[in-house]
Amino acid sequence: MNNILKVVEDYVKKLIDVVADSVVIVSSNKDVCSDSNVDDFGEAMATGFYVDRNIVVSVYHVLKKNVGNGEDVCILTFDGDFSRASILADDSENDIVFLATNRSGKPLALKNNLIDIGSIVFSVGFAYGLLRYFITYGIVSGLDVKTVVENMEIEGLMLLNMPIALGMSGAPVVDINGNVVGMINSRSILFNELSLAIPSTKIVRDLIMLKRIGKIVNAKLGLKLLQSPKTLKKAGLENGLIVIDIQNREISNVCKIDVGDVLIEVNGVKINSLEDLRNIITNSIINNLVIHLLFKSVKNNAIKHCSIEPTSFIKQNNIL
Repeated sequence: MNNILKVVEDYVKKLIDVVADSVVIVSSNKDVCSDSNVDDFGEAMATGFYVDRNIVVSVYHVLKKNVGNGEDVCILTFDGDFSRASILADDSENDIVFLATNRSGKPLALKNNLIDIGSIVFSVGFAYGLLRYFITYGIVSGLDVKTVVENMEIEGLMLLNMPIALGMSGAPVVDINGNVVGMINSRSILFNELSLAIPSTKIVRDLIMLKRIGKIVNAKLGLKLLQSPKTLKKAGLENGLIVIDIQNREISNVCKIDVGDVLIEVNGVKINSLEDLRNIITNSIINNLVIHLLFKSVKNNAIKHCSIEPTSFIKQNNIL
């Protein structure tokens, strides 16, 4: 038994070293790069990591002032190398920002599907005042959690039974296979020993979209949808998302839908979760595919079809 644990321990240590090579400190104070003084980083800092040879991902809420002003930021590696990076694109809705840097790094592999609850994960990031990485372990305790950070409401987060230090926002959450499954977002507002993370699926979607169409578009149908298997079962349905509010009347007119209708399929694919919906719509926008929606009325079993052009999302800046 001790031998097995030793093998596991050695494996994880090597994995941590690999991850650490791709992790950087990100400071919103671009002048830090000019004087190369670590003490100037202050509290306006986060962790980040490479997702491409010259692209670093981090959290939007720390760098939002830089995004608004179009300012550069400063990044620092564990080896003490300073370099400037520019804001490449941001997704404020999901607390994600991408940075372009001339300093090449080793990209970490991003997992493109949600990790299971109960999975073991670890994170490597920076803590305020320490020029060395901070390591923490835990398990995935929940999915699709909502929180508020810097007056921004963020949905679809992972809940981790894992403590984090200040400054670790933006650190990668890694599974035992070495794949990034999320990015630290914040501490839980309810319990100090719990933390929240942005699923890697959101980072993957944004990165693909950025490379394909040169911008990040958060596709919104203008509908508030509820995932409730019990309610669906009572209605005799196996899958779908229930429309509980229509925030955009245009889609109501186009699709002739009402509150209480159930979104069953998108582009011929059965919808079982909000994550399913996000993936299909994003894929449609990236590949310029018409989005076909199929609703079912619980009141009279009527089937309602409608189609939406993907350019609607891009031209109208995320609003259908």
